[in-house]
Amino acid sequence: MSMLMVFLGGGLGSLMRFGFCKLSYSLWSEIWPATCLVNILGSLTYLLLATKFPSMPSQYNELIKIGILGGFTTFSTFSYEIFSLIQKGQIANASLVFGLNILFGIAVGIWIFGQKLV
Repeated sequence: MSMLMVFLGGGLGSLMRFGFCKLSYSLWSEIWPATCLVNILGSLTYLLLATKFPSMPSQYNELIKIGILGGFTTFSTFSYEIFSLIQKGQIANASLVFGLNILFGIAVGIWIFGQKLV
């Protein structure tokens, strides 16, 4: 049942993101505003759910947090992890997670693709 919930939620979240991207492109001929918006909305929704419903039943967690928000944006989990570390006073770990996710991803992309990105 868990895999089905994640599968259904992921499909729904991906379709939602697709809709935001289509709308963004029709308004601005650009996709990045939609990406920014879905990342912010996804992060805020995840944080809201995690703080207001910390013991959410597993089937809702799988459908909403993992499925829908995971399909909508993977940025939501990343933001929540950093938020949680800061709440616990683990500023160094939060900085490390941020740096590894953002800077390391960019560095690996540049290392793999080299000057082809520029």
